[in-house]
Amino acid sequence: MSNAVRPATSAFASGMSSARVSKDSNLYEGLCKYLLRKRTLNLLYISIGVTHVILAMLTIDLWGQGIPSILHLLRPTTIFLTITAFVLGVLPVLVFRKVSLTPRLDPKPTMAAQIRSLVTQLQAWRILAVYLGSSIALTIAFLYLAPQSGRFSVFKSTTLYPWHLNERFVFMVSSNLSVAALYAIGSLLNQRNVVRWPVTRETPISEVITNGIFEQIKSKLLFTLGVTGVFTPLYMIFRRAIFRFFVFIAKPFIYNFLRSRVWPITLSLIFRTVCLNVATVMVWFIAELIFDVYTSTPVSLSLYATNPTECLVAGITSKSEDGYYQGFALAELAELAKSSGNAAVNRRKTIFSDLKTPPSASAWSLICRETLIVLGKDYQTLLKRGTSAPAAPPTSAAPAAKTPMTPRTPSAVKRTSIYAAPPGTPADKLLDNISGYLALADDAMDQTTKKLPMPSLFSSTTAPSKPSSQSSSALIPSAGSVATQLYDGANRVLPTQVMLMVDLGEKVYKAAGSALFKTRTKNVVEMALPNMVVDMWAIDALCHFAANSFTEDPYGLVQRDIPRILEAMLAFQQALEAFKKEVNDEAVDNLVAPLVTSLGQGLHAIIVTFRDRLSAFRFPPAVAKRLQDIVENSS
Repeated sequence: MSNAVRPATSAFASGMSSARVSKDSNLYEGLCKYLLRKRTLNLLYISIGVTHVILAMLTIDLWGQGIPSILHLLRPTTIFLTITAFVLGVLPVLVFRKVSLTPRLDPKPTMAAQIRSLVTQLQAWRILAVYLGSSIALTIAFLYLAPQSGRFSVFKSTTLYPWHLNERFVFMVSSNLSVAALYAIGSLLNQRNVVRWPVTRETPISEVITNGIFEQIKSKLLFTLGVTGVFTPLYMIFRRAIFRFFVFIAKPFIYNFLRSRVWPITLSLIFRTVCLNVATVMVWFIAELIFDVYTSTPVSLSLYATNPTECLVAGITSKSEDGYYQGFALAELAELAKSSGNAAVNRRKTIFSDLKTPPSASAWSLICRETLIVLGKDYQTLLKRGTSAPAAPPTSAAPAAKTPMTPRTPSAVKRTSIYAAPPGTPADKLLDNISGYLALADDAMDQTTKKLPMPSLFSSTTAPSKPSSQSSSALIPSAGSVATQLYDGANRVLPTQVMLMVDLGEKVYKAAGSALFKTRTKNVVEMALPNMVVDMWAIDALCHFAANSFTEDPYGLVQRDIPRILEAMLAFQQALEAFKKEVNDEAVDNLVAPLVTSLGQGLHAIIVTFRDRLSAFRFPPAVAKRLQDIVENSS
C-alpha cells in the first residue's frame, strides 16, 4: 500500500465540495407526504375504534340491571360520546405530536438538566396544557357514559347554594389531572416528539405495533395504578385544608365540603376513578404508539416514481424538516445497496452509469457527497461527545510598560484592629442590659449580707436534727429527679423513631439524587450519537455500493472514491472505539453494538472485494496501517 500523506479530515471534507444539484427535492418529499397522509388516515380510524372500545368497555354497569355489553357498545349515544371524546381528548394530543415532530435528539446527561431545559421551553408548557385539557374532556365523556351518571354530575345543588360542586366529580377530575400531568412530563422527559428510527426493518408494521402494545401495557397499567393509589390517600388527608384555603373565594361552590358528615370517598368511587385513569392512559398510549411507528418506519418509495434514480437522489439531497425526509431516503438507499435481487442490481447499474458533466453532478457523486456530509457532522458530534465546541481562549493584550517606583517613607505600623466592631442586634443589646442588671443585683446582695448581723438561730454550732422518715421532703420528688426520669424515658423512645425518620429521609434523598443528578448511560450515548440509526444507513449505503461497484460499475466511477470512503469509515470506527474506552461501561457497548456491526460489515465487504487491489490506492500512513491490520486479521 502506498503511504502518501493526506489531511486527516480529507475523507469528510471532500464530501462537502460544492456541486450544483440539478434534482428537485420536492419529488421525493411529495411521495413521503402522500405516504404519511395515508398512514395518518389509518391512525385516525384505528384511534377512534380503540377509544370507542376502551371507553365503552370500562363504563359497563357490572352490578346493576343495565344494557348488555354488546348493546352498550352499539348505542348511538355511546358512539357519539366516544367520537366526541376522541376529537376533544385524543386528537389534540396527536396534532401537537405532529407539530413538534423532529428527527433531532437533544438529550441531556441528567434528568435535572433535562428538567431545567424543559422549564425554559414554551413548547413544553403548551404540550402540558394540551394534555390537561384533553384529560378534562375525556373525564366528562367518561362520566356521561358511566352508569348512574347523575351521581357524578358537575353540580350538586343545595338549599342555599344551587351551584354547589359535586365532590365526587372534583375527586375524579383531580385524580385524572394528576395522571395526565405526570404522563405529559414523562413524555417530555423521554422526548417522545423525536423520531425513533427502527434499527431493523424486517418486522411488518402491524407486528411492530402489536409487540409494542404487549411490551409496554404492563408498565402503563402499573403507572396508572401507582399514581391513583398515591393520589387517593393524599386527597383524603389534605382535602379539608385545601378547601379551607379556597373557601373565601369559592364559598358558594365548596362550602358543604367542610360541613358534610358523610365521607364522600367510597370504594365504588375509587373503582370508577381507576377505570377513568386507565381509559385515559390507554387511549393516549395506543394512539401515540401507532403514531410513532407510522412516522418512523421507512418504505421504498422511489420505485413508484417515473425516474426512480432521480427521485432517490432528490430524497438524499433533501434538507426539509431537519433532514426528516432524508432519513427515509437513506434507509431506502441502504436497502438498495445490500439487496442482491435482480431489480436492485439493475438499479445500482443505472446509478453507476449516470454520467454528467459539470455544472451538473452525477447520481453517484451526489449520493457519496451527501452521505459523507451526514457522517462528517455526526463524526464531529462524536468527537465532542455531544457538547458544543469549547470557546476560544481570549487573546491577552500586550502588557503595559512598567514605570519605575520611587522609594517612600515607611509609615508606622498600627497594632490595633483596623475593622470596626459590627453593630449589635436588639436582642444582643437586651441580653447585655439584663446581664448588667443581674451583676449589679449580685453586688448589692453581697454588700448587704456583709453589713447585716447574723441571727443566733443560724449561727448555732449544734448539729441539726435528723429529719424523720415521714417528712414531706421524702415523699415529694425533687425537680432534678423528675427531669432525669423524663430524659431517660425520652432516650428509650425517641431515638428509635428519630432514627427511623432519619433513615427514611436519607433513603428518599439518595433516591431523588440518583434519579435527578445521576448521569444516565443512555443519555450519554444519545448525546454522542444522536443519529446512530441514520449513520448506520449511511455506512451501509456507502460501503456496500463501493463493494458492489467492483462488478457492477462499468466506468469505474466509484473506485476513485474508495480511498476517502475507507478513510471516513476508519476515522469513525476509531472515534467510536475511543468513546467506548472512555466511558468503559458494558451498557454503552450494548447500545452502540448495531453501529459497530455496521462499520465492521461495511469495511469487511470492501476489503474482501478489493483485497488484492488496495495497494493501487493512496492512503495516509495511519489509515494504511489500520487497513493492513484489518486485512491480516480477516485473512
